Amino acid sequence: MEHDDKRQYDYLYIRLDCDGMQTSDRFPITDNMLWKLNDLLAAAGLDVDSWTGFADLVGRKGKLTATKDGSATYYRYLAEAA
Repeated sequence: MEHDDKRQYDYLYIRLDCDGMQTSDRFPITDNMLWKLNDLLAAAGLDVDSWTGFADLVGRKGKLTATKDGSATYYRYLAEAA
């Protein structure tokens, strides 16, 4: 968990290992961005009700897609089909 002084919000910074390629993503803890954290939890096989904290994500596996737009990369976290 880190704080962005410029944007005035806390965020979760996650390092990802995507088939041996290291990358990262950040999850702003704001009302209009909680969907992104929810998508990450679902992709990792967790839900908000069973999540006890950030340590629950360590070692978890999930699926995502990545889209490049210039120098930016946007990740979309995909929940496993039930």
